[in-house]
Amino acid sequence: TSMGGFGALVYTRRRRERGRPLAATGVLAPALLTDWDEMREREAFRDRRAWAALDPLRHPETLDGTPLGVWCGTSDPFVAGTRRFVRRADPDVAVFSDGGHTGDFYTSAMPGLVAFLGRHTPIPAEPRT
Repeated sequence: TSMGGFGALVYTRRRRERGRPLAATGVLAPALLTDWDEMREREAFRDRRAWAALDPLRHPETLDGTPLGVWCGTSDPFVAGTRRFVRRADPDVAVFSDGGHTGDFYTSAMPGLVAFLGRHTPIPAEPRT
């Protein structure tokens, strides 16, 4: 969720780069900012270059092959970046519905996100007896 969603997309990328891809990734209202000035205000990166190197909006192809689900409210402050990401990454699931960057929206979106991840959960091996 939010900056954690940004981080989850970066983590998904890093796991693929290391040859240990995730079974799936689901993000809720990811903080995908389209403007460096907005990101700079959050003091999350030392400079524009560091942000650009990790920004999922600039590197959607790094997620290819990982099932991906994205949920965002249509009144969320990150909806523009999330819509741009969805167009570029073409996730398996993309849901935009009424709501903002709020607990009420997250609660309404969570069943779909959990169901999506559940469909991609690996079946554990049978225990030996």
